Amino acid sequence: MAFDRLISLSAALRAFSARNRIALTVIAVLLFGGGMVWAVGQLDVTLASLEWRPLLVVVLVFVPLDIALSALNLSLLAKIVDTRISAKDSLVATVIGRVAEVLPIPGAALVRGAALLRSGASFKAMIGVLAVSSLMTLALAGVFAAIPLLPREPWLAYVLLAGSVLVFIGSMGWVARKAGAAIVSAMLALRLGILALTTLRFVACFLVIGSIVPVRDALLFVVGGTVTTYVGILPAGLGVSEGISAALALLIGVLPAAAFLAAAINRLCGLGVGGVIALAMIATGAYQPRPAT
Repeated sequence: MAFDRLISLSAALRAFSARNRIALTVIAVLLFGGGMVWAVGQLDVTLASLEWRPLLVVVLVFVPLDIALSALNLSLLAKIVDTRISAKDSLVATVIGRVAEVLPIPGAALVRGAALLRSGASFKAMIGVLAVSSLMTLALAGVFAAIPLLPREPWLAYVLLAGSVLVFIGSMGWVARKAGAAIVSAMLALRLGILALTTLRFVACFLVIGSIVPVRDALLFVVGGTVTTYVGILPAGLGVSEGISAALALLIGVLPAAAFLAAAINRLCGLGVGGVIALAMIATGAYQPRPAT
């Protein structure tokens, strides 16, 4: 079955990433750092020229909301495989996973997977549900990205839309067979919320560097992070998702350097907030490393 082969491909790519994590982390850091130097040089951006109010909105509002929705998503994934993860454990796994994703370890997938295994899921069920979750998000991101392309590159938009709809139908069908229509509806609502927040984060991050990008055009940039999350080769797609954003910017008349820098600011905000919350969890004992059983 084609959809099962996609799940297997996702698992294989993550396994390759896990085996070569240190080398891939070095490559990712070089890509990200080099891209930052290039983007700042192209735009002549300084700390004094940054707009701090939209940055605060991202840090204090959008990122915490995104973390909360992602934690709810993990709880839903547990229900699909007939187990249960508490709200606290979902939040801990989400936060620690996001921070771990940029380290030379298997990252967020490992942390989320370990949480599912501890809840009672089998290894096969855990791999399947994480892969389907990524595919569903990727498909919706493709639909989002097609919207700003329709008036500019209609042929590309229709191809992207068709492919995304096919993957979306397949992933929704898989979840429906496993868990029913109620869980499917909840997963759809959560993903729409997460991708909408991602879009608003990009709008705000462009404002930080003095660029105004309409919400409709910002829909295109949700693809960068989502594609690298699914492919999962470089840690957190570091440098790659920013590069994808820079390339996509050419399709809608946005400066590639501005798109790279906005994507980088978005990432750094997420990592910074996640890091602070993770440290608080470790300090208070909310997070205590333990092996999966």
